[in-house]
Amino acid sequence: MSSFIVEGGHQLHGTINPQGAKNEGLEVICATLLTPDKVTISNVPNILDINNLIRLLKRMGVKVEHPQPDTYTFQADDVDLDFMDTDEFSAMARALRGSVMIIGPLLARFGRAMLPKPGGDKIGRRRLDTHLLGLQRLGADFAFLRDSRHYEIKAPDGLRGCYMLLDEASITGTANLIMAAVLAQGTTTIYNAACEPYIQQLCRMLAGMGARIEGIGSNLLTIHGVERLGGTTHRLLPDMIEVGSFIGMAAMTGSEITLKDVSVPDLGIMPYAFSRLGIDLDVHGDDITVPARVGYEIETFIDGSIMTFADAPWPGLSPDLLSIRPFEDGTTYKEVTPENYVEGPFMLKRKGKYYFMWSEGGWGGPDYCVAYAIADSPFGPFKRVGKILQQDPEVATGAGHHSVIQVPGKDEWYIVYHRRPLTEKGRDSRVVCIDRMYFDENGYIKPVKITFEGVKPVKAPKK
Repeated sequence: MSSFIVEGGHQLHGTINPQGAKNEGLEVICATLLTPDKVTISNVPNILDINNLIRLLKRMGVKVEHPQPDTYTFQADDVDLDFMDTDEFSAMARALRGSVMIIGPLLARFGRAMLPKPGGDKIGRRRLDTHLLGLQRLGADFAFLRDSRHYEIKAPDGLRGCYMLLDEASITGTANLIMAAVLAQGTTTIYNAACEPYIQQLCRMLAGMGARIEGIGSNLLTIHGVERLGGTTHRLLPDMIEVGSFIGMAAMTGSEITLKDVSVPDLGIMPYAFSRLGIDLDVHGDDITVPARVGYEIETFIDGSIMTFADAPWPGLSPDLLSIRPFEDGTTYKEVTPENYVEGPFMLKRKGKYYFMWSEGGWGGPDYCVAYAIADSPFGPFKRVGKILQQDPEVATGAGHHSVIQVPGKDEWYIVYHRRPLTEKGRDSRVVCIDRMYFDENGYIKPVKITFEGVKPVKAPKK
């Protein structure tokens, strides 16, 4: 299995042109089955799902040309419907969840479609009820053949327009039903339709082919069926998930990067959501620059409560920007809270080891101190080693609640912490101090000696 080795600790910089949107690409490439004429699509990303779909259409008899690295032409003037009955078709379609969107075009144009239960990614809840029940409303008959795990869908007398209220604003479900309805007899009304920019792009491409669609950009679509669609040219939008991922990557590493031609109006609330996380974006036309920052201040809600985010249908945040990939054991988080933990977590990495530090004991009391543990991974398991900072009745009391500074490029460390001067008695009376922190030859932190003198100024080396 291929893998990436990522070395941390480096800032990012430069300019990026996001590739074309995969989800839009899957929709519009399937739509080429609706016409015998040539359709040209540009800004097509060179990724596995797209390439697999193109290979599937080729095996179905669609003529495909690749005149430029990001441009393809499709002409479905001799589609081999019998290929859908083969094991090869089943294997190819099952490996790609986007293959479900060939059902609508095939039914609309040829009255027949077969599809194995698709595969693809497993992010979120993605069932096929919206697709199949919507097609049934248009007049198709379908059955799930449990032995072969195939869907068989037929409409020998063609599809007929109707009113339908979708049970969920499924993006691929909406795309499938739009493609089926453009060649159906009469008028189809789809309420609670997905209205993401990629659905809008699909509608615009179909309109360029001769389809009659009203309400583009809303969740209420009215589609007047036509007898035939023709060819067109179309360009994919940039992938908004890639745009959001690079913004997040720049923020996490404190880096400045520029994203070119991102189609800002089609990003929905994404820029606003990042701004509420304290991530300022400089927008110039269709370009976005993420300025380098040392830290970020997250906003609160108006009532002062903690800011939270959730995925939502357009124009909300995509679940792909918020999805969490489980660990190998199926858990989505690792508990690293140590015994006796009170507050002030801090983690540093030194010579391949992760040092997790925290304050324990009673705030301001004689037992208030800093302890630490070591692990080979930031996810633990952490083995508690012991205390490294605590009060000295001859110098100060209540020592704890700390951070650590490393001199860039050197194995030279300083601990920054609160403590109460001997002249103060109030529990919350404290000052900030800095003392040296040393490691022994085995990598353990030596107990910190708190001093009156603190440390001498250290000039950071120039980059």
